[in-house]
Amino acid sequence: FSFGQNNFLNSAKSLGISDCYTTQKGVWSTTTNPAGGANSKDISVGIGIKNNFGLSELNNKTAVGLISTNSGVFGFSVQQYGFSQYNENKFGLSFAKQLSETFNSGIKIDYFSTHIQNYENEGLVTFEIGIQKKLSRKLTLGSFIHNPLNLSKNTNTPSIVAIGLQYNVNPKVKLYTETESTDYDDLALKVGVEGE
Repeated sequence: FSFGQNNFLNSAKSLGISDCYTTQKGVWSTTTNPAGGANSKDISVGIGIKNNFGLSELNNKTAVGLISTNSGVFGFSVQQYGFSQYNENKFGLSFAKQLSETFNSGIKIDYFSTHIQNYENEGLVTFEIGIQKKLSRKLTLGSFIHNPLNLSKNTNTPSIVAIGLQYNVNPKVKLYTETESTDYDDLALKVGVEGE
């Protein structure tokens, strides 16, 4: 499976660390692992545009948000790739909850749509589930499942399972490693470093 230029399962932060996303926290986790929004205490909003190869027709546009409530953290994401004659869209609503001081969980309902001019439009509803567990002061485990029931066998929306670790070397350096399987086939290994 290949995403080509488009992948709705990443963010600007995850792309900078080899697309390791299972342990990501904050507003951008709405597009990666919904469990990462569970610790949000305020209203957060993010807007991003990624320009591929200098062509506006290949732009990825993203808007995300988190709203903290007494029962948990609700999130939304709107993502679009393409232009008026061809575009792919993903709309998501998520809910994340901190179940203990060290354990977060989240679920997200997604609607994917593809528009090709002069052809029939296609849509699909699926879901994502994520968890994050702080194993120690320096080590965090994250896991994520997208489209687990393979509701989209006849579309380009894969089933994805990923599990990863974040290790805080010191307050300024973090190491990430992650393994990911697409459509329950071969595993891909990713390793990233982040410095502040």
